[in-house]
Amino acid sequence: MNYKRNKFLFTSIISALCLYSGIANSDLIASSNNNVGNAWFGDAVVDLPLTLTGTRQMSFTVHGTESRRLLITFTSQCNVDGNSKYSYVDIDIEVDGQNTLSTNTNNPLCRTDNDPISSQPETHTVTTATLPVAPGTHTLKVRGQLISNDGTARAEIRGIFVSISD
Repeated sequence: MNYKRNKFLFTSIISALCLYSGIANSDLIASSNNNVGNAWFGDAVVDLPLTLTGTRQMSFTVHGTESRRLLITFTSQCNVDGNSKYSYVDIDIEVDGQNTLSTNTNNPLCRTDNDPISSQPETHTVTTATLPVAPGTHTLKVRGQLISNDGTARAEIRGIFVSISD
């Protein structure tokens, strides 16, 4: 096996173990999967397609009478093509329009390595905990934006998986 295949296999196994151990101690509230569609984009903010039909948001319900902190995991394959090694995909995970990641900083999902031979999508995962979320129905969006210093880069995200647990 080559290095990239080993890295992908290792990342997949670790992600599955983390997801399994997290689910064993919590309840899975919702999940979404888009293992076919690709999202190519430039420097505009894009709501990523979370389902096979291209839906760009998902609804979920928090049951009970008290607010709860949620654990949101976003996994996808990501690739940045371009001439600048400083180009990357900034990712934001929003619940009801509020960013669950740091709002004053960029949250890079992947970056270009300025090597055309190895510019294949690699699997990356972002996990975040929310502020307490009140009982009721809520909306989740995942937004991506390419940050490029030279304006020649473009980004691809595919194989999207999102899970929400408490």
